[in-house]
Amino acid sequence: MPDALSRMPHACTISVISYSSLLQDIQTTQQRDPYTQQLISDLEMQRVAHGSPRMQQCLLMVHGKWFVPNMREIKALIWQEGHDCKMVEHFFWPHMELDVKDYAQSCVTCQQVKAWHGQPYGLLQPMPIPAQPWDVVSMDFIVDLPLSRGYNGIMVVIDYFSKQTHFVPTKPPLTTLQVAKLFFKHIFKYHGMLAAIISNRDGSIKPIPTSPIHHNK
Repeated sequence: MPDALSRMPHACTISVISYSSLLQDIQTTQQRDPYTQQLISDLEMQRVAHGSPRMQQCLLMVHGKWFVPNMREIKALIWQEGHDCKMVEHFFWPHMELDVKDYAQSCVTCQQVKAWHGQPYGLLQPMPIPAQPWDVVSMDFIVDLPLSRGYNGIMVVIDYFSKQTHFVPTKPPLTTLQVAKLFFKHIFKYHGMLAAIISNRDGSIKPIPTSPIHHNK
């Protein structure tokens, strides 16, 4: 049966003396805490309790971890000593996840180091090179510019093949119909029908009920 010290992670920088002293403080606190004593009493009476509590080396364990009574000083010591290692994983107390969240929000180091918890990104998928100029274009909008001749925005259309660019003055926000009319007037007029237009869902464009563009005059 492993003892308390052998449960300490190898990567943890806390000293053996500090860890042993911490367990002694927890044991002393457990002896004075009414809730902990009730759990121990239920355990001795062989009552079924949540978390499968058990005694090990005169210390109460719940969920296979050292049970920490509701004492702020002990919890603060665990945070301070185990912040840079996995020692905290070997302790448990009710509503611990809320305390962890509060501590992380108040910790400068935790706020500066953000761990990614999502799925890893896949490989970048570059756009294929078009076969000819003005076959595929990108369209984006520059908004909130200083007013100039009544315009405060620019619709930017870039050809993927030649990198030739059109800058169309606009008055945001625009509707999808207005964007379509600008595109026909300034792009389609010179380059004809395109194979693809690449653009993000720009917040400066107001959607309207879909209808064939050639029906709108």
